[in-house]
Amino acid sequence: MGKGKSNLLVILFVCISIISCSHITGIDGYIESTNDNIVDLQKFTDRKIDFIYIFGEYTDNKDISAIIGCKYEGDIIQDSQYLLLLVSNKEVIYKENFNEKNFEFSRNKENEYQGIIYRKYNSSRFKIKRTPSDFKKLLPIIPARPSIR
Repeated sequence: MGKGKSNLLVILFVCISIISCSHITGIDGYIESTNDNIVDLQKFTDRKIDFIYIFGEYTDNKDISAIIGCKYEGDIIQDSQYLLLLVSNKEVIYKENFNEKNFEFSRNKENEYQGIIYRKYNSSRFKIKRTPSDFKKLLPIIPARPSIR
């Protein structure tokens, strides 16, 4: 086999390896690919998460900043998208836009601020409740309170 053909085969092998080893990243990929019954968003950061916020489409940065208690600057949340913020010590430590096509975070924790509906959780862990159509509902796992002695 000529040198040119062998180089071509090596390049082809590397490309196939990269494609087959690549995986979906981010919140969508994590939730969609898990077979576990619990997801923990703590895996997205080394810092302790104090609160998780989810905002709907077109929520203004000024309103987000007022709600989370620190300055937030980001792109406008597009139609049918949501913004996930992980906050530690009044600082945004992770942000990601995602859609809720195949899963949704519980809406039992919806809050309102000047007409803005948002969700706020004080736990990074969520139980996955699967529907017959494999839609996943993420229910927050409430952290145990320390016992008082």
